[in-house]
Amino acid sequence: MTKITKIFTQKAEDLLMGAPAEVSPEQLKELHISVLPKGKNT
Repeated sequence: MTKITKIFTQKAEDLLMGAPAEVSPEQLKELHISVLPKGKNT
């Protein structure tokens, strides 16, 4: 049995994967996700 551990910082950052990271508009478009301007989520 192999165990894989992940190391996170106190801010819950995964330094090996670079997460969390900013998402590009191209990635959002590929996943069909749209981001609404603040205050327009009704």
